[in-house]
Amino acid sequence: MPLSAMKGHRGPCLGCWLLVRSYLSTAHKRKLRPLTGLRDLFTGKLWLPPLTA
Repeated sequence: MPLSAMKGHRGPCLGCWLLVRSYLSTAHKRKLRPLTGLRDLFTGKLWLPPLTA
């Protein structure tokens, strides 16, 4: 569903949607398939950028 279709939605629905879209964007940049990225997200195998000293 495009973000424009959610116009007028407020609260956790929109926040969760944006969080998932952001994670999918990061997964795409890491060359992961969308379903692999979602599986990793919902199974707790989150990717985090490396810490810099």
